[in-house]
Amino acid sequence: MIRVTPTFSLYYELWELISFLRFWDKFLDKMAPLLGLKTVV
Repeated sequence: MIRVTPTFSLYYELWELISFLRFWDKFLDKMAPLLGLKTVV
């Protein structure tokens, strides 16, 4: 069963996720050269 959340709460959760993903993307961009990995755009 899908739990229905208030619109504000839903947007807040999406914002948290997007902020985390953006931080992780920047982190990987800095770490990739050290790890010898190619960044995926």
